[in-house]
Amino acid sequence: MIRIKNLTKDYGKNRGIFDLSFEVQNGEAFGLLGPEGAGKTTVLQLLMGFADASSGRCFIHGKNCWRQSDNIKCFTGYLPEQVSMPAYLTGLSFLHFLSEMRGIKSLEKALNTAKRFELDLDKRIDRMNTEEKKKLAISGALMHDPEILLLDEPSRHLDSAMQNRLFELLLEEKSHGKTILLCSHRFEEAERICDRVGMLKRGMLVNVDDISSVRKAIRKIFRVSFSDEQEAVKFVRKESFEVQSMNGAQLMVAVSGSLRPFLQALSEYEVLELENVAQSLEKLFEHLYGGDLYA
Repeated sequence: MIRIKNLTKDYGKNRGIFDLSFEVQNGEAFGLLGPEGAGKTTVLQLLMGFADASSGRCFIHGKNCWRQSDNIKCFTGYLPEQVSMPAYLTGLSFLHFLSEMRGIKSLEKALNTAKRFELDLDKRIDRMNTEEKKKLAISGALMHDPEILLLDEPSRHLDSAMQNRLFELLLEEKSHGKTILLCSHRFEEAERICDRVGMLKRGMLVNVDDISSVRKAIRKIFRVSFSDEQEAVKFVRKESFEVQSMNGAQLMVAVSGSLRPFLQALSEYEVLELENVAQSLEKLFEHLYGGDLYA
């Protein structure tokens, strides 16, 4: 279990986290959402024992994250947002380096993860691009088969195909009973993995909800392309759904709750394409909680 109680890390000028309290149960995937600068990375750094809190406490499996950080690192896999690795090593040499630090004899899990991400481990790190370095960092974070995963923007720098492989991998880890704390600025990332989500605003926890409740509450935005403009106009005049914009035969439509009525209505029209449009975290926050995420 991850337990955070009244945790504060005050960097001054309203930067940091303030009086944060929440728990992540064993085997649960919890998403901590917030924009850049909301305090997500600070939470993970305190959990890893890289810094001490100004006040409050945090524990992993009952162990104090500051006083017992060395012990915690043995069963925790940490993936930072910004990856820093020795440039002169190859990917394979780096994994050997990590295994020696952790006292691990087998590289099997790390090698399998790298293979899954199509990573060339014979390549030197200084010749790897940002995506390749991220794949190597993921392989290293999972190599000791940790019970706890602390992930900071895990899909950043990965293309869509590799993001899907990452999500598949994390769901497999979750099915094996792993506990996951995932920090992200993207709701759709947390939606695919997490059981619950909490929203950070200027270092303070706004709310914690089950992912199913959030999914039901948010509006989904769809780009609908009709066969011609006449069909689009017909839809606007006849149907009661919220049309946010119209561009010729293309509509942007907001839908709340069940999609069944919307899909049934569309079946009466000549639709060429239907696309679910990803919304920014700011728009989701405004719809769910009201107000400005940055105010």
